[in-house]
Amino acid sequence: MGEKELKGKNIFQILTILYLIIQHIGIYNPKLIV
Repeated sequence: MGEKELKGKNIFQILTILYLIIQHIGIYNPKLIV
């Protein structure tokens, strides 16, 4: 059970980080986001 919880948290953290990176890219390079 512990491993599954850690994996879920890791995936959530990765998705959150990717979302923030995409937001920054969109803010600085609006042309990249259609």
